[in-house]
Amino acid sequence: MNKNLLITLLLIPACLLPAGAVAQTSQVPPKPPKLQSPPKRGAWVITYKNDKPKQSPAPPARSGDGMMVNPAAFAPAAEVKSRQYTVDGKLAKSVTLYSDGKTITGYIIDMIGVRERTDDPKDLVLDHLSSPYLAGADFRTHFPGLEWVRPENYKGVVEIGEVRYHYFAEGPAPSAPPSTTSVFSAPDFSSLPGAGGREAWITEDGFPRQTRDGSVTATYAFKPADAIGTIDVPESFRAAVQAFLDSLSPKDPAYSKTK
Repeated sequence: MNKNLLITLLLIPACLLPAGAVAQTSQVPPKPPKLQSPPKRGAWVITYKNDKPKQSPAPPARSGDGMMVNPAAFAPAAEVKSRQYTVDGKLAKSVTLYSDGKTITGYIIDMIGVRERTDDPKDLVLDHLSSPYLAGADFRTHFPGLEWVRPENYKGVVEIGEVRYHYFAEGPAPSAPPSTTSVFSAPDFSSLPGAGGREAWITEDGFPRQTRDGSVTATYAFKPADAIGTIDVPESFRAAVQAFLDSLSPKDPAYSKTK
């Protein structure tokens, strides 16, 4: 090749080359989306499915001292089947359904959380959400349990059932995530090379659609704001909150946050 011609070709700007010549080098991974905050007025339900539910061991007929054994003592702990959240500004409600049929209801009024005890629904537990130990409990401001969905865990876009999702995972991404499995059937990446840790599928507008943590899959479904109705707090809950506020000392750090 003529030496002058070679020098001329080397000096041609890349922008003047045919598009196909730079297609491989111009591709960049999509920017990770920001996980949105829960709607200020809205409702959603999270349904849980455990692929490996706890098994109840066979109880012995008698204990070591010869006493009869209560089989109920060997029953596995009830698992969470679903959580329903409803938010209307500073007022919010949650209902948790367990595998044994028990439901636990809770409310957030301003910065006070009040809920039924798991072991005794007739008793109420109150928390001040300004406490740093409860920073992750306020589902009005963020989706609990998804704090790990951060840019450093972003693996790219996957298409499932002709719908695009942003995929996050702890640790390396699977080498070949399936593209045809329905997201509703909980794609199992655990058998693929490099998979492990928690996983999340986030919609293109930044809301969680499904997560997976070990054998437990959580599927999110959102309702429109005009479908949530009114949140009615029972008088017993309101009275408990008021009594809690009245018990606070002006020197309590939480006191100023309730006024």
